[in-house]
Amino acid sequence: MKILILGSLPPPVGGVTSSVRNLVAALRSVGETAEVVRLSALFRRWDIAHVHFTRPWKRFLGVVAGRLLAKRLFFTIHNGRVEHLGVLDRLSIRLAHRVILLNRDVHSVARDRYCGDKAILLSNYYREGLGEGSGPSVTLSPGRKHALVYVYDRWLHDGRDVYGIEFVLENLAALPDDWTLVLVDPKGLYREDAMKYAGRVQHLNGPVNFLQVLKDVDLYLRPTSTDGASIAVQEALCLGTPVVASDAAPRSDTVQTYAWGDAEDYSQAIARAIGGNTNAYEQTGVVEYLTACRDAWA
Repeated sequence: MKILILGSLPPPVGGVTSSVRNLVAALRSVGETAEVVRLSALFRRWDIAHVHFTRPWKRFLGVVAGRLLAKRLFFTIHNGRVEHLGVLDRLSIRLAHRVILLNRDVHSVARDRYCGDKAILLSNYYREGLGEGSGPSVTLSPGRKHALVYVYDRWLHDGRDVYGIEFVLENLAALPDDWTLVLVDPKGLYREDAMKYAGRVQHLNGPVNFLQVLKDVDLYLRPTSTDGASIAVQEALCLGTPVVASDAAPRSDTVQTYAWGDAEDYSQAIARAIGGNTNAYEQTGVVEYLTACRDAWA
């Protein structure tokens, strides 16, 4: 099967670009033809075009291009909010053969309000595409355990800090004394904040091999106030790293969740995670994606 991906590869490293990279690698690993759109791709006819854009106008343009280039058109809604889709997204749904949603609640809302049978529930991360990562390697503080948190920007959503960094810093006491918080902050937005907690926080400013860090730490924190199906959470679970995450979005049963903004619940979730109270994680295979592609022809 020939599959054209309309989206972007890293850099920059983000949930959507990492998802695209993983999907392409997973498809190629099982012998399928997959290519991220480039000029040469415009002169071929594809079986499936799959659109990965976050902004509605980009998504719509990708959908129109995909309908011209391929026999079947998919697009993924990567964010976790579909209650009020605009005109462009509704037009994209009309043109698409399948709309991929990434968690149960979002799938249910999209199916009932907008997509009908076009809505399908799939992962955006596959075990076959898990690579070694890229970027400079990092040496963690010796003789200590580590919890990792990542921030891309200092965004607010409905007045709430999207990445929850201030909450994590203010609640460092939730981590045992022999633990260090590793803050991956490519833009250096929290450099001064991290300096206030010298000795407890290892601040990583600039490009790093995030997958390597995720593998080396003992816990991954996802304290977001809104979320989709986080790539980093799925990567952590694939690597065997326990995860503590807010209840801002539906999570895997293997993730220890807490009520967003509740410091006591957060502390208890960390205690459960580092105490080994986690379930085995069964990685999703790309065969599920290929099955959805073949079903689109039925």
